[in-house]
Amino acid sequence: MKTVDGTSLSDFSRKILLVVAIIIVLAAIAVSAVAMVSAGEKLPEGYDPAGRVGMLFGEKYVGEKNDATVLSYRINSTMEFNNGSAKGAVMIENPAKNVIDLSVKLIYKNGESEYLVYESGLLPPNSHIMFDKLDTALSAGEYTSYAVITGFDPQTGEELGNIKCDVNIVVNK
Repeated sequence: MKTVDGTSLSDFSRKILLVVAIIIVLAAIAVSAVAMVSAGEKLPEGYDPAGRVGMLFGEKYVGEKNDATVLSYRINSTMEFNNGSAKGAVMIENPAKNVIDLSVKLIYKNGESEYLVYESGLLPPNSHIMFDKLDTALSAGEYTSYAVITGFDPQTGEELGNIKCDVNIVVNK
């Protein structure tokens, strides 16, 4: 049997299989790349056990350092979890340009009530958490929340201040 353009059905099927195989290979490469980036060296004892050395996506920072009154950070604005107890891409980063440690709390606000759903340990400069679980298992849904990013003096442990930013938590099942 021939198709309209003159190719046989088996040739057409082979082409479809080839395209599908290429898509699967590309997806596997993308998953491997994310896994390699997040599988960096663990942080020393006393820091968050989910934390890793280096920037989130393997970037290198060359430039001036912030002083202790400035806190730069990176965090995923929409964190998605397959279910309430699964790891999700929190993507929290303490960039290399900082000179202070940081920690992050995620707080879900429901009307007048607030619920702490995640709290990281300390992250030193030039470190990140790619994936982590919430401390409180949430039901499926979308949770408008905010993050409190707090800076700490690495020598004394003294809290230096905090920044708040909006985040969205999505639980699929």
